[in-house]
Amino acid sequence: FDLANSFSMESLAFATASSLITGINHSMMYQVAGKLLLAMEGIITMEISHPDMKAILIELDIEASLSTIKALLEDLKPILPKCGSTIKVCFENLNNTMISIQTLLDNVETKCNDHKKSWWSYAYTNPDVTKEVKQIQNLKKIMDHRIDLLTKSATIELQLMNVNQNQNIVDKVEEEQKQDK
Repeated sequence: FDLANSFSMESLAFATASSLITGINHSMMYQVAGKLLLAMEGIITMEISHPDMKAILIELDIEASLSTIKALLEDLKPILPKCGSTIKVCFENLNNTMISIQTLLDNVETKCNDHKKSWWSYAYTNPDVTKEVKQIQNLKKIMDHRIDLLTKSATIELQLMNVNQNQNIVDKVEEEQKQDK
């Protein structure tokens, strides 16, 4: 068992896997990250009129989660061009969750506006949004899970980059040693 050979084989496997998944061009990665930022901003700036929906958004601390994702995106910006498709998939999944939350909140606002125009508003101050509240709670769980996947994926990407950098250093030293002989 040769430790150097084992490290070299492991590095080769990581490098090969990394090169296979880096088929995404840089602009596409920035485009996906940009769409995610836009979706988050839409949710953060949205005016919610229904008191139950306001309460659940505060209880679930949605705004803090969104600002954390935004900060993570900013932290990942320098490495985005070097990342593989894993990070892109994580961003797309988070974006899909954000769009689902945005759509649900838009539907609640439409429901509230329609309610105000109907005769039901004389009997009930606000429409029933129990179903939507449950959906928001489920989407928040999904969003938290996807944030977790993103952070784990980013950690793995950084480790892969580190292994590749270390292998490049080893290769450079070996090449210099061959030239010196």
